[in-house]
Amino acid sequence: MKINNNNIFPVQEKNLEKISIVFSIIYILWSVLILFLLVQNIYSIKSATLEIARTFGRESFRKDLLYRRWNSMLGSVYGEICETNSPNPYLITDEKNIITPHGLKLTKINPAYMTRQVHELGLLDSNIVGHITSLNPIRPQNKADDWEVSALKKFESGQSEVAEITKTESHNVFRYMAPLYVEKSCLNCHGRQGYQTGQVRGGISISYSIALFDSYRKAATLRTFFSFSAIWLIGGLGLLYGHSRTMKLVKKYNDLSNRIISNEKQYRTLFENMVSGCMVLSSKGSDFIIKAINRQALSIENMDNQDLVGKSVKVIINEQVDKDLLISMEMVDSSGDDLTIPEIYFDNGHVAGWRKYQFFKLKTGELVVVYMDVSEEYKKEMNLNILKQAVEQSTSLIGITDKNGNLSYVNSTFLATTEYTWDELVGKNTRILKSGEQPHEFYKNLWKTITDGETWSGEFHNKTKSGKLYWEAANISPIFDK
Repeated sequence: MKINNNNIFPVQEKNLEKISIVFSIIYILWSVLILFLLVQNIYSIKSATLEIARTFGRESFRKDLLYRRWNSMLGSVYGEICETNSPNPYLITDEKNIITPHGLKLTKINPAYMTRQVHELGLLDSNIVGHITSLNPIRPQNKADDWEVSALKKFESGQSEVAEITKTESHNVFRYMAPLYVEKSCLNCHGRQGYQTGQVRGGISISYSIALFDSYRKAATLRTFFSFSAIWLIGGLGLLYGHSRTMKLVKKYNDLSNRIISNEKQYRTLFENMVSGCMVLSSKGSDFIIKAINRQALSIENMDNQDLVGKSVKVIINEQVDKDLLISMEMVDSSGDDLTIPEIYFDNGHVAGWRKYQFFKLKTGELVVVYMDVSEEYKKEMNLNILKQAVEQSTSLIGITDKNGNLSYVNSTFLATTEYTWDELVGKNTRILKSGEQPHEFYKNLWKTITDGETWSGEFHNKTKSGKLYWEAANISPIFDK
C-alpha cells in the first residue's frame, strides 16, 4: 500500500542547526537594532540638551536686549553714585553726573553700562557669565576673546547666533552669543565711532556651565538606557522562548513524522502480505482510479503493478458483464456504508471465476476493495453438496461415528430402518442398536480392525426402536484427517 507521504519527513539534524542559526542571526539583528536605536536616542537627548542650553542662552540674550531697549528708549537712566555704581568713565555725554535739589548725587547709566552691571550681578547669583563685547569696543575690558571674535565675524557675514560647548581646565562651558545691531538710539553714544543704523555694533556672549543641564541629560540617558535594555531583554527572552518552542514543535513533528512513516511501513507490509486481494481506489466522476494494489490482487488478476496503478478500475472490471460490482462501488462511495458480496461470478475476458468482495470507504475518501478468488472453494462446496445428496439419497444405511462409537451423522435410510429420529440417534452411541444376539468378542474384533486402520466387513443383527430385529451387511472404514 502506498501512502502519499511526500510532504511528511522528519527535520534533519543539520536543519535543526540551521533553525538555531536563524534564531541567533535574528537575536544579533535584534541586538544591533536596539543598540542603534539606543545610540540614536542618546544622541537625540544630547541634541535636545544642547538645544535647551541654546534656548536658555537665547532667552537670556533676549532679556538683555529688552532692558537695553528700555534704557535706550528712556534716553538712559540715572542711579545714585555709590560703591557699586560709580560714574562710567567711558561715557562721554552732557549731564553725565547731576545733583538733585536735595543734594543726591546721580550718575547716568547708559544701556551698555546697565548691561555690564546686570551681568556682574548674575555672576554673583548664578555663575552665569555675560559679556558685552565688540570688535571696536570703547571700554578695553569689553574686548572680545578669540571665540567672541570668531562669532562677531560670523555675525557680520549674516549669521544670527553662535552656540557651542568649549572646554576649560576644570569643566565644559556652553557659550552663546548673538549680535547687537545699531539702532537710532545707539548713535547718541556710538555715533562718533562711525556706526550707521543696522550695522553689527557688537554682541552679548553668555557663558554657563553645561553641568546645569547635565542632570537632565544624565537622567534622560539613564531612563533611555534602562528602557531599551528592558526592551532588548524582553525581545531576547521572547526569541529564546520562540527558539525553545520551535525546537519542541520540531521534535514533536519529528516524532509524529517518524510514527507516520513507521505506521506507513507497517500498513504497507500488512497490505502487501494480505491473503486477500486488496485495491485502494479514488473516485473520479463516475469512474474509479486504482491508487494502490497488493501482490495477491496482482496474482488474482494475473497482471503487473504498472499495468493497473493510476488506471481506471474498468481495466479489470467489465462494464457489461460485471456492472453489479461498479454499482456496488458507487453505492459505498456515496453512502459510506460497508458492503459485502459473499459470492459472485466474475469474468472480464482475461480471468474468470467465483469471487468474494468487501467494500468500505476510508475517512480520507478512498474506497477500499478487498476480494479473493473462491473458485476452488466453490468447486469443493459443490462437490460436497453432490456427495451429501448422494449419501442422503442412498438406499444403504450410512452412519458416521467418532472413535468412541458416538454417532455424528446418519442418512435418511438409516433413520427409516432403525425407526429412530435424527435427534434420538445423533450424539448417541451405536450400542443403542445392539440386539444382544452377538457376543462381546464380535464387537472387540470390529474395533480392533478399525483402529488398526483397516476396513471391517460383516453382518450386524441389530434391533429397531420398536424392538424388531433385523440383519444388515456392513462395511466400516476409518476416516483419517489427512
